[in-house]
Amino acid sequence: MNSRLDRQTPNIPLQMITDLGTDIAALKASNQILGPDSVLVQRVVSASNWDINGDSVAPYVVQQYQVVFTPTTMKNPFATFSYSTSITSSTGYEILYYWPDPTNTSSTSRSWTFTIANDSNTVNLFAKFILKCVDTGTFTVTKL
Repeated sequence: MNSRLDRQTPNIPLQMITDLGTDIAALKASNQILGPDSVLVQRVVSASNWDINGDSVAPYVVQQYQVVFTPTTMKNPFATFSYSTSITSSTGYEILYYWPDPTNTSSTSRSWTFTIANDSNTVNLFAKFILKCVDTGTFTVTKL
């Protein structure tokens, strides 16, 4: 239903029917004014519990990983990348970040560089990568 703050009237049945008629006419004209534009995406994860499973990162080391997503059918599809991590023996000063991998020249895959910058303790890194994408596919994680 259309909702207008400048029309503070009770939701009476006649007004609701009028609003519904306006919405249906807009949908038929392909001039949709209600609801967000959307793209159907799928959550893509690997079958393993962790994509990085307890790698030991020494003190004062910056460790990088290349995460490559190879789609099943599309070439270089739209995708949003995220991750979930667990760090054991941490002090809370470890820094995790990622960015699109500029060395990936493939037109069929997407890749990111995932980095942990460690402080004064040896830590064990566990990471699970999650992709929301318009296609299915597989992940490959390589320690750089």
